[in-house]
Amino acid sequence: MQAERSNSQNARARFEQSVTFQPVFAFDNQLVNLSYCNRRKQERQYKQLSDWERAAQAVENIRKEETTVVESQTEEDDDNENQNKHEQERLQQELDRRAKEAELQRLRKPREEAEKQRRKE
Repeated sequence: MQAERSNSQNARARFEQSVTFQPVFAFDNQLVNLSYCNRRKQERQYKQLSDWERAAQAVENIRKEETTVVESQTEEDDDNENQNKHEQERLQQELDRRAKEAELQRLRKPREEAEKQRRKE
């Protein structure tokens, strides 16, 4: 992961590779200013760098949002699956309970009838 740089770092690296800035020299406490054209060129380069960085940051933000949305959807899907699984288990237990009750009732009937016949005799 360390080898992989973010988009903003890549933008800055491209900018630094493509641009060489002319320094401002000081002679006898007086600054020798860059020419107007060089300053304009430098301003454009800085603006281009900031545009690249903003675009890279926007891309990173979009990726983070997409990742967050996907993760939250995955969590919701997992929660829904767990709820469905628990509901299915509960329904299966209820069906088993009813089947046992029906079986017991079916077995009880002949016993009760046999007891009634014994009482009559």
